[in-house]
Amino acid sequence: MAYNRFTLISVKKQFGLTDATVSLFGDSEKIEPSSWLSETLSKTKSIAYFSEKSRSEAIVMPILVEVRQNHNNAFAIYSRAIFDVDKKQGLNGEVDFILGRSTQNYEVEAPIFVWWG
Repeated sequence: MAYNRFTLISVKKQFGLTDATVSLFGDSEKIEPSSWLSETLSKTKSIAYFSEKSRSEAIVMPILVEVRQNHNNAFAIYSRAIFDVDKKQGLNGEVDFILGRSTQNYEVEAPIFVWWG
């Protein structure tokens, strides 16, 4: 089963996960977007998106690029990477984005953070 076939309910049941509310960023400061990011997002508002991929390319990727730049390119951004972790448990297939600790973008390296949009 590919990642896109999981639901929150099935993941919680299959892997014994529970919900927890935590402060992800603590007392972090608000950072205003750069003029580049503001312009880019403004220009993409009027585009007709026919797929999740087109939306992620136009909206999510510019935000991730800006965050990466604000953190001295300290992590890699992998878009639409094949991430076969454990096929027997259904942990395989293409993911939207993976953020890795590595500063190179040629192959996925651990540790990783996965976002399911």
